[in-house]
Amino acid sequence: MQYFIRDVHPVVLPPNPSISMRENVRRVVTSFWTNGVVSEKDTWHNCVVLVDLRPYFFENMENLDNCIEFFVETEKMTKRFHKSKYRETTWNCFDFILEFLKFINFRSNYSKIDFSREVSTKKVQNVVKYCTFQ
Repeated sequence: MQYFIRDVHPVVLPPNPSISMRENVRRVVTSFWTNGVVSEKDTWHNCVVLVDLRPYFFENMENLDNCIEFFVETEKMTKRFHKSKYRETTWNCFDFILEFLKFINFRSNYSKIDFSREVSTKKVQNVVKYCTFQ
């Protein structure tokens, strides 16, 4: 199972949870993990959208994609998300997504706990309900 923050697509890939964001126009998934910030063609299928930022960007996907691209390039230059700084439990893909949400002023005070409580948990519960009915 994979989880996306849509148009920032947080993605959870068991057994190692992962959160990523996806650009709509170029269909590129960007994530932060042991190899640092990595962008690759969208090969993640069967994903659950955790946060859909399209309404926040008034459906302007090109603008959203540009924000993602600018954020990624800026973070690569600052090296805040360099692979040597990755820590499985303290500085990881989750932090990468939360920093992007701050960057676009979506919700600048989201903690990992707040995000999990308000977004992730509800979506995962819905996935479990859906899967039990299949």
